[in-house]
Amino acid sequence: MAPITAIPNELLILVFTHCPDIFTAAKLSQASKALRNVWLENVEVITREILEPEIPAYDDAMELARYESGKEASFVQRIPRLLRNAEMARSVAKLWAADVQDSPYEAEEDSESATPTPTSYYTIRRLAQSHGDKELQRTMSSIMDAASRTEAWMNYQLCCFMCMFMKDDEQIRHGILKDESLLTWYEKEEGGVITDEWDFASTVAELVMREKQFPRYSSALDPCPWSFGHVCCGRDCRRGETWPGNTRPASE
Repeated sequence: MAPITAIPNELLILVFTHCPDIFTAAKLSQASKALRNVWLENVEVITREILEPEIPAYDDAMELARYESGKEASFVQRIPRLLRNAEMARSVAKLWAADVQDSPYEAEEDSESATPTPTSYYTIRRLAQSHGDKELQRTMSSIMDAASRTEAWMNYQLCCFMCMFMKDDEQIRHGILKDESLLTWYEKEEGGVITDEWDFASTVAELVMREKQFPRYSSALDPCPWSFGHVCCGRDCRRGETWPGNTRPASE
């Protein structure tokens, strides 16, 4: 019988990608040193082949997992985050569907286009994480600027739903509500106080939606949420509009 090292890597990769799930593939990689090497050298391809069919917006989910895991994390270390985020996206989608069924929204779009997608979920999550992170804010500014009218509406709808209509236990799971130990007396009396990160995401999502939906009526006095000076909503501080936080000269 020929040793496993005699089998072409392409065939071994095919064996990995035909595993029923990523856990089976990871377990298979422990069977021998040769399989381990193939796994480590091709884990991105193998993971995509196995998980992409069951994780809508796979690339968006992976970007979120990459950021949450940190720059030093290996691809293998990002997989648990990827799976967790995909599960949370599915959970929010189910809650949204149940809420719409119980009390249908008077959507401004048709029912299909007004339904948030997995991409909307990952966008809002990354938007919340960009609070205080100028590098990520620049990335998200470009993403939000390029969003279509429908995408901006979906992002806004989903953010409102998550921050205002989900139950407390779900909001806590998504990091939306502030830790009770960090609340002021007034906030404890008020109840349901969301974190600064999600308050930031809500603000940006609303401003972008307003600009995309009603460009002729958007106020030039709307505050710029981007701390580095660029503006969401497709507008640019370089045009000389003066919002708080605009530190760029008009001629830049």
